[in-house]
Amino acid sequence: VVTVDRNLRVEFSNPEARWLLGVEGLDEGDALPEPWPGFSLRDFATELFEAEAPVSEARVEIGDERAYSIVGIPAPAPMQQAILVLTDVSERERRERAEREFVANAAHELRTPLTTIRGAVDALQAGAKEVPRDRERFLDHIDRESARLSRLAYALLALARAQTGQQALQLRPVKLQELLQDVVAGVQPQAGVELRVLCSPSVVVLTDRDLAQQAFFNLVQNAASHTHEGRITIRAVTHGDVAEIEVEDTGPGIAPEERVRIFDRFFRGNGRSPHGFGLGLAIVQQAVRALSGTVEIESAPGRGTTARVTLPAVAVQKVS
Repeated sequence: VVTVDRNLRVEFSNPEARWLLGVEGLDEGDALPEPWPGFSLRDFATELFEAEAPVSEARVEIGDERAYSIVGIPAPAPMQQAILVLTDVSERERRERAEREFVANAAHELRTPLTTIRGAVDALQAGAKEVPRDRERFLDHIDRESARLSRLAYALLALARAQTGQQALQLRPVKLQELLQDVVAGVQPQAGVELRVLCSPSVVVLTDRDLAQQAFFNLVQNAASHTHEGRITIRAVTHGDVAEIEVEDTGPGIAPEERVRIFDRFFRGNGRSPHGFGLGLAIVQQAVRALSGTVEIESAPGRGTTARVTLPAVAVQKVS
C-alpha cells in the first residue's frame, strides 16, 4: 500500500510496497517512483486526483515472469490523499495459465494412443479383420495403446491424490528389468536409432509400478522424440539401498537456460516441438518425488542428454 498527495509525494508506504516497487527506501515526502518501463505509475496516480475520478485498475507485466495488479483509490474530498494498492499476481497468473493449458497438454498426451487405436479400428473395418496376420497385428496395437491410456489415467489420478495426501501410494517390490522392458516396448525410436536396456534381473525397486512405468515412459519417449541418430541407453545399477537409473541419449542436448526449467509444468524449450517438455516431464518429476526418489538432468548443446533417477532398492528375494 502507498498513499500519495496531489504532488505525487509519498505520505505512507509499507515494506511490501517498497519491495514491489524495487526501492530500498521510500520515505515520507519522497517522489513516487517510476519502477516499470512501459507503464507510468505517476500518470496512473495523477488521474486519481481528477474530479469524480473512479477507482482505477491496471496490470503490469515484467517479461514472462512477473505480473502486478494495481488498484488506485481516488482521493475523497476534502482529503488530498490517493491510495495505491499493489499486488504481485505472478503466481496466480502462472496457475491460471497452467489451468488453461492443461486441457491442451493432456489432450496431447492422450492423442497418440487414441490415434493409434482409431487407425487400427479403421484398418480392421476396411478388411484387415479378414486376414488373420493383419487382424492379430492391429488387435495387438489396440491392446497395447489401451493399456497405455489406462496407465496414464492411473498415473495422473494417483499423482494428484499423492500430492494432496488423499491417498497413499501402494509401494511394492518390482523387478526393474521387466518394468523397463515394458517401457521400451511402447516406444518407437526414429529410424536408425538403437534403443537398449542394460539392467540386471537382480535390480528390484520399492515402488508403485504403474506410476514408475509412466515416469520412465515419459523420459524414454522424450529421448526418442529428440534423438535422430545414435542410440538411447537405459541403464540401472544399485548402490546399497538405492537404485540409480539413467536414460542417456545422443540427441542435440539442452541449453543451460532451458535446462533449469526443464521440469516446469508446460515449459517448452526454444526450437523444440511445441508438444515437447510440457506435461510429460512435469509428471516425471512429481511422480519420482511421490515415489521417494530423485530426478536430475545433465545435458549440454551437442552432447546429448542424461536423465538420472534414483528410487529405493530392495533385495530380490522380497519379490512375491
